[in-house]
Amino acid sequence: MDRVPDHALVILDEAYFEFVGDPDYPNAFEYLNAGRNVLIVRTFSKAYGLAGLRIGYGISHVPIIETLQKARMAFNTGSVAQMAALAAWDDTAHVQRTVESNRTEMEFLYRELSLRKVKYVPSHSNFIFMDLGKPAMEVNAAMIAQGVIIRPLAPWGFATMIRISIGTHEQNEKFLKVLDLVR
Repeated sequence: MDRVPDHALVILDEAYFEFVGDPDYPNAFEYLNAGRNVLIVRTFSKAYGLAGLRIGYGISHVPIIETLQKARMAFNTGSVAQMAALAAWDDTAHVQRTVESNRTEMEFLYRELSLRKVKYVPSHSNFIFMDLGKPAMEVNAAMIAQGVIIRPLAPWGFATMIRISIGTHEQNEKFLKVLDLVR
């Protein structure tokens, strides 16, 4: 941020903000409160569970928000999504349960992947990158045949890596069972 010119707008994507437990995670509001030209964008898709509604929000200084308002009507979300977001905003217990479940299941997956000697990248979100040491596209096809959907990262240049979303305990156990079959 020190190298960014004052006239430049920096958009800080905090889609996974609620999942971060690291106390050293940067606080975007420090930049905002310091008068920097930042737009903090967050979503209701992840921890709030409203992915299908495609709704989020932005936080910034009034002149930046006023500029965004000029284009908003053409790209606005529907009233159902807006009402769902308002209800979700107030449901802090749901978000807390989601985040706690995610942390518990992430630790479970870390333990199980370590036992299987699968390399993974520690995460601050609701997904894990892992290196299976074999072509991700082949693993993907085999897992789909067993009813498990993963994201192979070969199209992004990581031929042997996949990304999995952290699910319920039962879903994570199924992933591991199928992983053992196809690896």
